[in-house]
Amino acid sequence: MDPNNLYALVHKGSALDSLGNYDGAIAYYDKALTIDPNNVYALTWKGISLGYSGNYDGAIAYYDKALTVDPLFEDALYYKGIALERSGDIAEAIKYYDKVLAVNPGNTYAIDTKNNATAALNYLNGALE
Repeated sequence: MDPNNLYALVHKGSALDSLGNYDGAIAYYDKALTIDPNNVYALTWKGISLGYSGNYDGAIAYYDKALTVDPLFEDALYYKGIALERSGDIAEAIKYYDKVLAVNPGNTYAIDTKNNATAALNYLNGALE
């Protein structure tokens, strides 16, 4: 009924993400961002779509924009950690998982992901030695 409903645009993008239609999702996030360029949800979820597409640098740029608006936005912190880890910067990713846990110590996704990243980093460090 309202083609400029920010909530509906972001959620339509999220639904398209779930279907694997990342380009379609990004189009909806972009439309939401024309209405509110500081919407942390649209910024973060656009980053997630870019990350799903393998564009980790682009994803990180959008997480950074979201974190400029809200430095404690849990989803942006967590998914920035994911993007950093997938791009090979495991040590930096762990710092972002720690930031998530400082905001929400009970975030089981961050706990599990941090544990896996820490094990991988320890393995790599041991292999280098």
